[in-house]
Amino acid sequence: MVTLQTILKDHSEIFELIYDNSAERPSPALYRCVSTPESPNPEAIIFLSKISHSTSLDSHQKTLWIMTRDLWEKSQKSFLELAKKNQNSILICRNLQMAMAQTLGYFDRRESLLAFPAGISPQSWIHPSAIIESGVSIGPFTTIGPNVIIQKGSHIGSHCIIE
Repeated sequence: MVTLQTILKDHSEIFELIYDNSAERPSPALYRCVSTPESPNPEAIIFLSKISHSTSLDSHQKTLWIMTRDLWEKSQKSFLELAKKNQNSILICRNLQMAMAQTLGYFDRRESLLAFPAGISPQSWIHPSAIIESGVSIGPFTTIGPNVIIQKGSHIGSHCIIE
């Protein structure tokens, strides 16, 4: 999840704010996902690359539209009217692919997917001669072989074999 203010603060060199709908809201908008112009999804970020996308935007509410400066200049009046009507915000950029690369990082779940619980799973097998330092996480069904040293702060997932 991310707010418009966070995107602007983190990537001011990429984005220019055109319209912020937060004046109509009691708190800053929180964008929870990325969606396509054809799939209305409230509280989503929508990347617009073609003027034809504007025909499907009427059903989008409380979203953030990110588009190139060229696209904005082709139809800014209709984009602005529609954004105000549906409480959408607008950012423009020079390079849509760069904007996507920077913005999609806010929705990267790999960190939470790779989060390890603290400690050693009782479902792991550790050879008696192995040395396990403090602060190590070892997942279930992992085998630690003889004379292995696992250093402080290491994280070993499940189903691993370390010899």
